[in-house]
Amino acid sequence: MKISIIGGGFMGEAILKGMINSKQFNNKDISVIEIDKNKRANLAKYNIETFDDYSQIMNAQIILVAVKPQQIKGLLNEIKKEISKSALIISIAAGTSIKSIKTILNQQSVIRVMPNLLAEIGYGASVFTISEDVSQEEINITKKILNSFSKLVLQVDDEKSINAATAIHGSGPAYFFLFIESIVQAAMSIGIKHDDAKKLAISTMIGSGYYIENSEMSLSDMQAAVASPGGTTEAALKILEENNWQQLIEKAINGAFVRANELSEE
Repeated sequence: MKISIIGGGFMGEAILKGMINSKQFNNKDISVIEIDKNKRANLAKYNIETFDDYSQIMNAQIILVAVKPQQIKGLLNEIKKEISKSALIISIAAGTSIKSIKTILNQQSVIRVMPNLLAEIGYGASVFTISEDVSQEEINITKKILNSFSKLVLQVDDEKSINAATAIHGSGPAYFFLFIESIVQAAMSIGIKHDDAKKLAISTMIGSGYYIENSEMSLSDMQAAVASPGGTTEAALKILEENNWQQLIEKAINGAFVRANELSEE
């Protein structure tokens, strides 16, 4: 099955790398269309064909669109007469609805995917939803592609759910980066060296994630297990609670969700 990836930038390369490293795809069946010659040169290490135009796109059974949201409508208008009507369109453009894609491409089957930054290291999370005319075979091959660069793949019922998930896993890495940065700065303020603070914060975050993943305890019980009465953790958690920590997080995530919905309507 011929797969054409449009866009060889950060996410396009992350997807390509995952597919190649999974050894479930033949390099000869994958091509990338990228107009930037430097990016094309960078992709040579994957031993796949690259193009700077759409002359070969008619041969693709799957077209994976990995361009920026502001570029996708112009791109679709440019390729609509070049692609096969039976080709599956997989779009990772944030905020671009299935309806808007089908309006341009008419009868095309469309799957909308929201991956995240962690795809670069093969530890991403990808959430997807489908148009009504997508077949089970097309769902299966999409899952195969997504699993090549994702630790978690979820299919949801509609695009509102995609937008909600975007506020969690799509934007989520930035939340954790900010939290770690804040911990590092706080650690430095009490005398810990920057590099040591960063190592401590990262190790604690990774270990906590593994602990959550492998424990049957509730998150509340986990907090209680660390926070001894009258101890240091209890003192810290009390300050977070007094400053409406949970309400602030909820407000931030809701803000991301509202913006995702707005982008889908533009």
